Amino acid sequence: DLEEAKAIIEEVIVTSRYAYLKKPVTFAIEEVQIAERLAIRLRAKAYVLDVTYEKPFQSDITVRTSALFRERGVLRPGQ
Repeated sequence: DLEEAKAIIEEVIVTSRYAYLKKPVTFAIEEVQIAERLAIRLRAKAYVLDVTYEKPFQSDITVRTSALFRERGVLRPGQ
């Protein structure tokens, strides 16, 4: 469910301690081919409080989003 995936990602971003929330979170959605299968790529753009937090922010978002996807049954390509 694309809307659920988007909502999870947005929830994770706005609750990250590294996020700069005075700028909006935006999304880009496209269909891509991965290993001869079609998948939906959902990219989020958000800002950090300081550039020194870019990698911790990326890690925080990836880890927490993956956990919530598993918990809520959002499948990744090939699953």
